[in-house]
Amino acid sequence: MALVEANISVSVDGYVTGPGVEQTAGLGAGGEALHAWVHDEQGRRLLDDEFATWGAVITSRRVYEDTGGWGEDGYLLPPRPSRGNAVGGGSDRHPPRPPRGDTGGSNRLPPRPSRDDAVGSDRMPIFVVTHRPHEPVVKSATTFTFVTEGIVAAVARAAEAAGDKVVSIMGGASIIRQAVDAGLVDRLRLNLAPVLLGSGTRLFGGGVPARLLLTAHQDTPHATHLTYQVVR
Repeated sequence: MALVEANISVSVDGYVTGPGVEQTAGLGAGGEALHAWVHDEQGRRLLDDEFATWGAVITSRRVYEDTGGWGEDGYLLPPRPSRGNAVGGGSDRHPPRPPRGDTGGSNRLPPRPSRDDAVGSDRMPIFVVTHRPHEPVVKSATTFTFVTEGIVAAVARAAEAAGDKVVSIMGGASIIRQAVDAGLVDRLRLNLAPVLLGSGTRLFGGGVPARLLLTAHQDTPHATHLTYQVVR
């Protein structure tokens, strides 16, 4: 049976974007600091190890659209640090989208690694929670299925696809809150960035109370990675 994990980067004061995210592309003012950890070698190794355990991904329509549908080829992450060309983070974990109608400029997604070297959500099913129906989208080896029945249905479908591997809920914040409030999350993975953003998109607040048990922690140069079991 698949383990369901919510995995997201967050500031010390609890925000997953900086202020102004509705007016600007990406993560809002100062939000790029949330994902600096994926651009150093130690952080990227940790991320690659996580990806190797995943069997399916759940995300929101907002994140899907903000990343241009995971880029042209369905491979979301930048090349490894040794390859250069790293970019800043984007909505709730991902590279920033270009301005609407623009395909160039500083926000353009970087060149991807070769398919044989790809590590990440490439080649695994991705379930997009949405209120608007959409036919499945296939980009290279990545298939996006749009789920209109809500987070419970999305988790059920992702768990079936993942088999005995991990279902990762990558955000945005609203999707993670819905999953935690519904009692669907077994493990919460917070990548805690050493920054105070002051305002922005808050991860938690006003939801169903839950008790957490810290099971692991690890430091990389730009974040502390905290793993909690959700106690039921």
